[in-house]
Amino acid sequence: MGTSSREQALRERIHRLEEELEQIRRERGATAELERKFRTHIENTPVGYIEWGLDQSVIDWNPAAEKIFGFSKEEALGPKTFELIVPPKALDQVMPKWEALLSLEGGTHGVNANLTKDKGEIICEWFNTSLLDEEGRIQGIASLVTDITEKMDSEVLSASLSNTPLALLVWEADHAGIRIRRWNRAAEEMFGWPAEEVIGKSFMDFLAAESDRQGVGETADALIAGMFPRNHTN
Repeated sequence: MGTSSREQALRERIHRLEEELEQIRRERGATAELERKFRTHIENTPVGYIEWGLDQSVIDWNPAAEKIFGFSKEEALGPKTFELIVPPKALDQVMPKWEALLSLEGGTHGVNANLTKDKGEIICEWFNTSLLDEEGRIQGIASLVTDITEKMDSEVLSASLSNTPLALLVWEADHAGIRIRRWNRAAEEMFGWPAEEVIGKSFMDFLAAESDRQGVGETADALIAGMFPRNHTN
């Protein structure tokens, strides 16, 4: 092979290498852009994001997780946070899910008690994902977490009010009058009307006797006038 042929072959090889390097740069740039977008989303989402190592150490902890549990990211990173936010009474519920995630056999969703930095107890809902490498080997676990304590308390209160043996009636007043907003089972049994017939209707239609309607109506008008005073002009 002559010198010119060797030079031509070398130039072609260099050209191919340059093309491969450019492809790598483009792929790395695309990856970096995806990582930047993901990081921006994680830092700004109202949902807690936690990344765990296989030894239960915290690798990542976003601002929403700080707000939920009270630990700053600097405080949370490392091996101790798992035991700080999972109370002993919840371990029987949490550990089987952790083992299932490690073995890729489930554990992706759960609701359990957790602890905050000030030792307060909250109820959290967890959505978990096993993180795998290119060969399918588990590298860690990512969790999305929300504090649902208020929702759970509200549901428990609602169930208690619905099932109490005492008749419960809740009114809602506006310029149009006083309407029934809540009517539990005991009220159904006491007055005879099912909730779907009375909710949103005027209480006068159901709870005021014909002979009392004028007096009750005047009282209701006075109540509404006090809550929603009319504007007067001189």
